[in-house]
Amino acid sequence: MIRADYSETVSGAESSLVISDTIYVVHPILDLEKVCTEMITEGGDILYEIILINNWHIDAEGVEVTDYIPEGVFYTPGNASATSGSFIVDNSTHLVWSGIIGNVTGVNTVNITIHVTDDPAFLNDTITNRVEYTSIPSESYIIRPFDTCITTVIHPDISLTMEVDADKAVSGTNVTYTYNATNIGDTTLFNVEIWDDAFGVMIASVAELAPGDSLVDTYMIALTEETTNIANVTAFDQLENTVEDEATATVDVINPDISLTMEVDADKAVSGTNVTYTYNATNIGDTTLFNVEIWDDAFGVMIASVAELAPGDSLVDTYMIALTEETTNIANVTAFDQLENTVEDEATATVDVINPAISVIKTCEATEAFEPGTIEWNVTVMNTGDVDLDVTVTDSQHGIIFEGIIAAGDSEAIIITDTDLTAGTYVNEVTAEGIHQLGTVNDTDVATCEIQVEF
Repeated sequence: MIRADYSETVSGAESSLVISDTIYVVHPILDLEKVCTEMITEGGDILYEIILINNWHIDAEGVEVTDYIPEGVFYTPGNASATSGSFIVDNSTHLVWSGIIGNVTGVNTVNITIHVTDDPAFLNDTITNRVEYTSIPSESYIIRPFDTCITTVIHPDISLTMEVDADKAVSGTNVTYTYNATNIGDTTLFNVEIWDDAFGVMIASVAELAPGDSLVDTYMIALTEETTNIANVTAFDQLENTVEDEATATVDVINPDISLTMEVDADKAVSGTNVTYTYNATNIGDTTLFNVEIWDDAFGVMIASVAELAPGDSLVDTYMIALTEETTNIANVTAFDQLENTVEDEATATVDVINPAISVIKTCEATEAFEPGTIEWNVTVMNTGDVDLDVTVTDSQHGIIFEGIIAAGDSEAIIITDTDLTAGTYVNEVTAEGIHQLGTVNDTDVATCEIQVEF
């Protein structure tokens, strides 16, 4: 039996044990070290390694190593191994290894490995594992050396929200998306990136994002069709594991549109005659329009209105008026979509108003007033309108006395002479008819002359 003053420090990954006592050594003192995975993410695997080294000059017999499975981890019996010896206890709460650690006989080291898995339900922040060993006791007390190892459990997590300032938008107008990626875990995240798949752009990035901090940015774009886009954020924790999240937003893009046609039943009209306008406003968009009104600026009247006009439907009405001058009028239709934006259209129509008119004057003179007498008839036809006329002048005694075109503002003079007339009163009527592009105009005049008997 050997008496010795013993002092030794046994170090593990996260702790150290100082053994200091006066003992009587009947069996060798072993170096005990336990190492473990220093850091894992929630639900990760932990590897425990126990190293026993016999640095004494004799074999260590009857050694038992007990490892206590920490609460909050999964251990499956059989999921441990050793370079020598055997496990005499192997269950979900603890393991006991038993064997000889040689020195005189050979190998002086035993390595024991144990695999466990973190149980996420426990929400562990740290996991502490304890191991100890004993040997065959003698008449002197042998202390029970131990070591512990601490594994830090991190809970990396990130959330992403995406909001858009309008869930409906008119095609071609801008909408603004706001992206917010927040580190909701307990460990710093690295290389954080927000991407939007619909637009194919990286919205924002940052090298590091501390717990509780957020990465926020916006993106503006003009949409032309209904768009559902999925944004995603990716980042890495300090163990280089990926964490990610995604968010979805849908914008219903509407295409409000309206068309207006205006037709008139005549592009030319005689002054004072009625023309009829037909107005047709059609919803050519893909969304209902509200408070639809058709106005005609030339006439200063609202032609028609309706509270709602579904896609493809039309608002049709007519308006009759007598025109007295050439008229170009612009009709317009206005309406509102469901976002209270105004849609409108206009249509134009021109009516050429003509003023055809004709005048005929007939006079007579008895150049020989006594029988056999002579009468000279004078006929003047005047185009007093603003369009050319195809004129026919008919005399009650002589039939047609003129045919031809008389331009607007011009006139035609016709002279007829009757001779060898007997005494009496001669009444002669003349009619002038002018044909224009929309109809006819006419005028009539009468002249009277007298032949006397000479005594």
